[in-house]
Amino acid sequence: MNNTNPYWREESRIYNLEYEIAKTDDPEKRQRLEALLEKERQALYQKMNYNRSRRELEQDNDDSGSFGWWLLGLLLPVVGLILWIVWHRKKPNNAHASIWGAITSVVTGIALVIIAFFVGLRITDMSFDAIKNNSAAPTTIVSSQSEPKSEEVNTKKLSQEQVKKWVYYHMKKDFPNVHSANSYTFDIQSNQDKELDIKVISSSGTTAFDYLIDSKGNLYQISNGQKFFITNKWDVPENFMLDESTQTATKQSSISHDYNLDKTGNSSSSENQTETSVNLIHEQAAQIRTIMVQNQNLDPNILNNIPDEEILAANAGNATNSQIAETAQNLINKYPALKK
Repeated sequence: MNNTNPYWREESRIYNLEYEIAKTDDPEKRQRLEALLEKERQALYQKMNYNRSRRELEQDNDDSGSFGWWLLGLLLPVVGLILWIVWHRKKPNNAHASIWGAITSVVTGIALVIIAFFVGLRITDMSFDAIKNNSAAPTTIVSSQSEPKSEEVNTKKLSQEQVKKWVYYHMKKDFPNVHSANSYTFDIQSNQDKELDIKVISSSGTTAFDYLIDSKGNLYQISNGQKFFITNKWDVPENFMLDESTQTATKQSSISHDYNLDKTGNSSSSENQTETSVNLIHEQAAQIRTIMVQNQNLDPNILNNIPDEEILAANAGNATNSQIAETAQNLINKYPALKK
């Protein structure tokens, strides 16, 4: 008896019937046995077909599309693609789970590559910027005789040299064509309000510029009796220097002071200026005044009261109309009443 064969009973009966048919010589008995044999064979075939159909149905019902198929496609995208090709009709749920796992794997990989690419670019740019900044950073050499840095200078306590440098720096800044510092006398006086009156006197003896530093350390320009605020902090660049001759003629003690200056610190003007050079300055200023009256329609009376040095300092050139207009604007900025 073979219990592993599910059809052993049917096959045993068929074998016995075939044996009986072979033994008998009676035609009627043979015919009866052959009919029984045919029924047994049909019963066996029906049972075998039934079991085969049931197994196929059970296999077809294993189409849950579970998480395992998705995970398999995620970890092995090529396998997920193959399963989809094989099962997309027979087991659509499992096929879809495996192909979506494969798609998720591919999309995630592409996204990670793109993110890594841009992160790499950003890191590279930051590295280049750091190298550029390091290479562009100036090397500062500090001398024992250099001027104090702007944040270290107290504008309430300035030496005479610092006062002249501060004033002349803003003269050059506001009037680029101004003459060298040794062409002027810096008359520095302390008034009763503990303020410094600084008169910049030209070589012709007229006051070219007038400045004031109040008790709070604020720098003003005086024009037509009015104060115009300039700055409240030391903004002179470290490499800005007065003319050597001016520095030598006006060098004072390095002791800081609270605007208690004496007249001994005043720089002297060059006593060797010839009358020819003075006349030349006056002629140049007169020519500019004439152009301003004729071309820009400025007030001649006010122009005549402006010192020659200021006229020349405001001059931007006479070659083009734009230069003439710039000269006029420089004068109007300082003397608004010039405009009719």
